[in-house]
This record gives sequence, structure tokens and C-alpha cells, in this order.
Amino acid sequence: MQRNGRRYVLTLILLFVTLLGPAIATVDAAYVTAITETHSQDFERAANGHAYVFSDEPPLSSADTTFLTHDEDVVYSRIDYEMGNWDTPGPYAADGPREHKFDFGSRYEMDAGWLHEGTYLPDFLDFENTTNDVEIGMKVKRAVFPMTLNEEFSVMLESGLINWGTFNLTDEEFLHIQVAGGQDNLEAEFGILDPNGRPLCFEFVEGANIVKMPCLPSGEGMYTFLIFPYNTDYGLISMDILIESVVPQEVLFGETIEDTLEGSEDVVKEDGSEVYQEKPPVARTYKFSANSTHPGRIRYALNYPEDGNGGPDPAQILITGGIFTYEMGHMRWQDYLDPYSDEFHYYSWANESYYLTIEGLDEIEYTLHHDRPNVPMLPQNQEFYIENLLSGGVRYPYRLPLAQDSVLRVNGSSGMVGFSWRIWKVTENKISFSRSIGFGSQIEYANTYYLPAGNYLVTASGGEGAIGRFEFNLGPILDGAGSVAVDAGDVIGLRVDTSPLTFYRSNITLMTHDNVSVKSEIDYLNGYGGNELADDMTLGNQQSGTSWVAFGANTTSFQLGTDTTSYSMFCEGDGIIVLTPYQVNNNTAGIGEEYHQYTVDYEITFEEYEGFINATNSETVTGTPVWSNFTLGDPADATETYVFRLSAVRGTWYNFSIYTHDVDSWEAYLYQNVDDCSHYIDWTDDLEDVFTGSLSGDGYLELGSISNEMLFVFEIDRSEVEEGFFNILVTPHTTNTLETPPPLEYQGGDGGEPPGDDWLSQNGLLLAGGIGAAAVVVVVGVYFWRKRAA
Repeated sequence: MQRNGRRYVLTLILLFVTLLGPAIATVDAAYVTAITETHSQDFERAANGHAYVFSDEPPLSSADTTFLTHDEDVVYSRIDYEMGNWDTPGPYAADGPREHKFDFGSRYEMDAGWLHEGTYLPDFLDFENTTNDVEIGMKVKRAVFPMTLNEEFSVMLESGLINWGTFNLTDEEFLHIQVAGGQDNLEAEFGILDPNGRPLCFEFVEGANIVKMPCLPSGEGMYTFLIFPYNTDYGLISMDILIESVVPQEVLFGETIEDTLEGSEDVVKEDGSEVYQEKPPVARTYKFSANSTHPGRIRYALNYPEDGNGGPDPAQILITGGIFTYEMGHMRWQDYLDPYSDEFHYYSWANESYYLTIEGLDEIEYTLHHDRPNVPMLPQNQEFYIENLLSGGVRYPYRLPLAQDSVLRVNGSSGMVGFSWRIWKVTENKISFSRSIGFGSQIEYANTYYLPAGNYLVTASGGEGAIGRFEFNLGPILDGAGSVAVDAGDVIGLRVDTSPLTFYRSNITLMTHDNVSVKSEIDYLNGYGGNELADDMTLGNQQSGTSWVAFGANTTSFQLGTDTTSYSMFCEGDGIIVLTPYQVNNNTAGIGEEYHQYTVDYEITFEEYEGFINATNSETVTGTPVWSNFTLGDPADATETYVFRLSAVRGTWYNFSIYTHDVDSWEAYLYQNVDDCSHYIDWTDDLEDVFTGSLSGDGYLELGSISNEMLFVFEIDRSEVEEGFFNILVTPHTTNTLETPPPLEYQGGDGGEPPGDDWLSQNGLLLAGGIGAAAVVVVVGVYFWRKRAA
């Protein structure tokens, strides 16, 4: 679609005059300019007069404040895709003409398992009005400003907008960012993004407080400083910012550091009275490194001085790793630790270092120590006992090196106060994966976890009096379905190939030729460790003459991807079938004595299967409508299943008009391929909400596609009178994709300074207005870009 661009420039001069009394005016900090950019997009209306909008922005790219503009009254509704469902709020009314703040994206995430890095889920909006002649569009506003390194500066900010600063780094190892609010009626969130857009650190400042934010850079390039300030009342917003490059002190194994956080915000005047004066906290950062085979340990303790006011505020202890989290966006890994005493165990899995920052004031004394303790191996497939005999909390570390992919179930028991477990690993590309590990009182009540091969750090944390007995049941993962033998009380996995939007059938047959009944748990995991289906079964065999027959049942089947198995569908790659036989009983004369350490033989199958489907149609839709026609046979079944596979265009709004004959009613559910995983939408409370018409006659569904592959399953209740039909007309509508504003450009000059030889005179002009008077003139440029619909 052809776009015409126009640019307007408006320059505003804001004059702030400060009377400084009889003294000559002085300025301690440099002032920099904030430039407000406005990016506009007009929405094109579809043939039916509606304006459909596809919001596909990742969260940080759409952090800017957005506005909806329309010259007439509008009514709008939306579809917000979520994990496993959607939300369809509306319709809402908005009077026009009007320009008002508007959220175009709900920013939900699809997480397929604890090893999945997450996928952002888009949203759709549908705007309409009574005349079908509305002009409607979007504006994005952001303020940008230059920043300096190792030099404090002041900046005037736009309340309610994201303010973006930029600065360059080369080989700086660590940063301390100091931010001071310029007035009491201020609240602001701020943070830093690296050159790849990854969040490195975030903080919050309120009023005229002064805060420091530790931040670990990720290499050379342009960094972005985000500030979202808002007044609690009318008025100017200003902040003082200092980005300070620091070289952390490295602490080797066996070394101990003792120091004091000097200074206080309580000042005693000559007359003995006390006043409060804002001061920046003292921040010190220390560097620690270990290796990939032997964990290191950081321990510390703080001593707070006592006074008549109850003592100083607690210090802030932050640990920062040279790694990134696995969640969408890949934030820098950070964790806040206890402000009194704690210990932190870590590997340097990918040769990364960890940085401990201590912040505070008021003569707080601290001691920290770095060592490499003898961390034991985690006991596997055997019960062990741990307890806490101390008056405070404890954290017990264990090493868990896995040479092959494994599955895990933990059973255990604890007293009134128990232990909580976590497992942690870092990949070669410095992505951190961690999660809590739950346990059941018996193995059959435990959760199942997939652990790829690697080196894990497992920790147990417990408060005073914590006790517990635990057994970590680890089993291997074998390649392919087929015959498998596993002991009762053990766990084993079978790896199978899987694809999204594919139906599978899996059969489990007891092959043990003995008079036994076996209770088993079965789990179907995807390759990211997400549990697609969990069930239990009892299978039995019994001898009858010279042959073996089923006792009750000796086989069971699961149809994966349908309503009978919780609509379980897989991702591209691997699936893992996990078997856990937990009880074997003699059944010669009914269920009798239990056998322990008994080996159970199974036969497992896993195959694509569509035998439950009456018919499948496949169509491709691009810019023109397409039909898909199902003939409903005579004689008919009471309930029939029809599958409609559609190659669509992601980000397009569709109308699915449905025409039927010899149909009592029908329901449907929808799968879409999102990031090579199957996203599911149910009928009840989801698809049902976007259906208009009669389920026994004609009607239509309206929705937007978040994938190029859509799969509808229609379950049709037949009248069983004569041959019928179920016909679908798919009509695409013109859909507006929200356009990302131009990439943020570097606002400064060489070396992190704003442009120009005399950048202070360009951004802030100091005027002598007589004795005791000074004024800072801040020139704010406002730029507009408009993109019009063709």
C-alpha cells in the first residue's frame, strides 16, 4: 500500500526564570534538550466501513504513549490473544472528534514450557461508526534527549510520555546510574536497554529522592535510557542524572572484604538541631567468578548502627549476572538479596562473572567473603534427609551434572516448616533457565519435569526448624516409542517426533506376562518441558489356560489434540512420553499383595491419526474470498467431526460465513501455529463470543489470524434426516498493521556527549538578567511524521 510522508517542525521556546537572591547565578549541572516526536498513522477502512487494526508490537517497542484520533463517534471492540484463550472486551463507545490516550496492545505472552523463551501474542481492534465514513488513526509520541557519561546533567521531561535518552559505551565494565527527582510531586520509572533492545536494569524514583541503579552493560554500542515520569500535580518535571562508569573490585576465592557505607542524610546544625538533606546512597560493586564444574559461594553480613530513631534504612543488596533470563525480551539476570545476611551459590557456566552491589548510608558496616565450598552431589533415586538446626534460614546447594536428557519426579515429606527447591542452569549462549521444583507425598502425586543434559545447581531453602525427607527420581530419555521396561517406583521417558497442528494417537499396552495389575502415571511433554497431558491408568494381565488375557484392561489409548485429551497439541521438534509405574499388585485372586522393585514391560505407540475425522478440507486465502464446502452424508452420525485447514495471512481480519443444512447445532475450536507451537482457542467463552447467527442455520465468525496456519475443528450434531452440508465462506478484510516509529537515533555526539562544540549553549542558555537573576532557556523541538492511508 502506497504511503505518503509529510514532516512538520515546530519549535517551542520555554523560558524558566529562577531568582537566586543577591548571589551571582551559578549552574552546577548541564541542561539538555528534550525533543518531542509525534508519529502518525491513518487507518484504512475495509469495504464494510470498519477499520481493523493488527497490533503486533513487542512490549518495549510499543512502550511509547499512543493516542487514538477520530473525527466522529466510534464504537470499538478488541480481541486480546492470551495463553490458551483470548479476551474480547467491548464494545466501547468514544465520542468524536477527539484525540485521546489509547492502549493498542495488551501484550500477553505465550509460554510453552519452562525451557521456552516466550512469544509475544498480538491483538486486534475493530472500529466502526454509524456513517461508515470516519477518519481514524493513531499517534505515537515520544520525547528524546542526549546524555553524557561521567558528567551529571539535568533534563526537563514530558509528563506521561516515555522519554528516551541515548549514550554510547565502548569497553565500560559496569555502571552506577544516579537519578534525582527535581520536585516532590514526581513519580518516575526508568531503565536501560542495550544495543540489542534487551532490558538491563530498572528502578523507580519518587519525589525529590536520589536513587542509584547498578547496571551491567553488554558490550560496545548505543544504549537507551527510558524514563516514564508523571506528575502527581501540575507543573514542570525535571531530573538530574549521572551515568558513572565504575571498575568493580574483583574478589578472589578466599578473600574477605570489610568496609563501611559512609555518610548520612541526617545533618546536625550548629545549634544542635537536626535537618534532613537528600544525599545519594553510597554504592560499591564487587566482581566474582568461578568455573563450570565447581560452584562458588558469596557470603555477606551487615552491621547496622543503632540510634534513637530506630536505625538507618536497610541497605540494598543486588546480584547481577553476566547472563540473560530466558523470558521474552531476555532481561539481564538480577536478584535482590536479604539486606542483613545471605549467601549466594553460582557456577560460571559460560565463563560469566557475577557482580554484587551494596548500597546504603548511615555508616552501615559490611563484611563479604568469597569461597569455593565442597558442594555435594544431589542424591539420585534414593531417599535423603535434611534439616535446619539454626535459628535463621538456610540454603543447601547441590550439584547435578546430567550427561543425558532426563525426566524428574520428586517425592518427599516435610514438617510444619519445610524446604523449597529450585533448579538452575545457564546455556552456552548465556541464557539462564531456572524454576521451582515441587514434590508430592508419593511419587504418583509429584509433577514431572524435563531436564536437558547439562550442569545444574539445585538449592533447598528452609526457615527455622525446616525438616524433610526427599527422593529425586531421575530417569533417562530413550529415543523412539516401542518396547520399554521400567521398575515400579522409577521414571522413564521416550522421545518422539512432533509437529504443531497435528493430531496424534498414543497406545500404552501392558506386556508383562504375569498375574499383575499395574497403576501408572503417564505424561506427554513438549520439547520445552510443557505438560500437554497428564493421566493415570491401571492395566492388568492374567493367565487363562495357556494364554494371557486382560484383567480389566491391558491397553489404553489417548487421542491427542481433541476435547477428550484437553486439546493437547505439540510444538515442532520433540515430544516426551513419561511413564511412572508406582504400584504393582498380584491379581491372581483379585487385587492382592503389592510387589516392590518389580519390572514392568510396556509397548508404546505414537503416530499421527485422523481416523476420528469425517472429512478434512484445506484452502488458501489471500486477497479474495474462498469457499470450503463439506457434504454431510446420509445416513449420518449423531455427532460428526470436520477439520478445516486454512493457509492464511497473519495479521488479517477474517469473516467466516457459515451456511448449513441438516444440522441441529455445532461447536468449534481453533488452533494456530504460533512460533512453531500450537495456540488453542476453545468454543465456550472464546469462539462463541465472536459468533453471530444461529447454530442450526446460518451465521458467521469474525476474528483476526495470528498465524499463517489455522486449523478449525467443527463438531456437528446432525438432524439425521437427509444429506446435508456445512459450507464456509472465508472473506479477508483490509487490516491495518500498526507501524513501528522510526528507530531511535543517537542524540549525542562523539564520546557520549551531545552534538556540537558548545553543546551547553545549544541545549541550555544561561542569561544574566541582572544581579541575582538567571534563566535557563530550553529549546524543545517537536517533530511530526504522518503516514496516510492510500
